[in-house]
Amino acid sequence: MDLFVYWAEWKVLICRGCRFAVAPGALASHLHRVHREDHVDLSVRGGPAAIAKKLLSQANMPLIDPKKERVAIPEHKIDASPFLDLHTGHQCSLCPKVLLAKKSIGRHLRTEHGIVRRSPGRPGPTSLLSYQDWTTVICQRLFGGRDQSFYPQSLEQSHL
Repeated sequence: MDLFVYWAEWKVLICRGCRFAVAPGALASHLHRVHREDHVDLSVRGGPAAIAKKLLSQANMPLIDPKKERVAIPEHKIDASPFLDLHTGHQCSLCPKVLLAKKSIGRHLRTEHGIVRRSPGRPGPTSLLSYQDWTTVICQRLFGGRDQSFYPQSLEQSHL
């Protein structure tokens, strides 16, 4: 079935239709819930589970389970995957974390690095924000609902 492509570098199956990686434990439910009408094999009883089992049993495709392992976020920019959508995101200046919303990156700075943004004209006791606390980057998202799945992409590859 050509619904998925295996990305060996990240050890994930990317759904061509949804343009997200699908966790191994969610493969059967994803096929049943999202793509049941897309393929004849998926509309028969037990079809999604059988296809998921077949995909998961392929020895040449080890898969990362995001519920059990953290996705390794590279500290450098990497080439974009043509199978994932491009987004504009915000990368923390103190770590490789990338999030889409400014509100989310602000929460990350506060909880992970102890940085609290102050309103203009209201200086804090110390000058913690004498640098740019995040930068805008082009990024892609692996798993649909996992914030650690964002990672920065090379701007030169944004045309993919």
